[in-house]
Amino acid sequence: SLMQQLRQSEDDLAGKLLAPGNVNLADVQPQLQHISQLREQVLRDSAQTALDIRALLTPEQLGRAAQANARMRQLQREMRQLWQEGN
Repeated sequence: SLMQQLRQSEDDLAGKLLAPGNVNLADVQPQLQHISQLREQVLRDSAQTALDIRALLTPEQLGRAAQANARMRQLQREMRQLWQEGN
């Protein structure tokens, strides 16, 4: 799957970065480009799936989803604030 390819590519990059000897940006540039392409494809696929689901929702369902999303973002902000206050 695409996610497995992405995980494997990220693992390969980590291995190269932690390998003995000198490593510079040019050495890892091909891996970085490959990871970037995979991430872009994952993002595109996720967006398409969201659009496909959105097309099936009624206006009421879409409104409830928007409200749930807004609430989730608010909770995330509150969690970040609590985390910052604790540190």
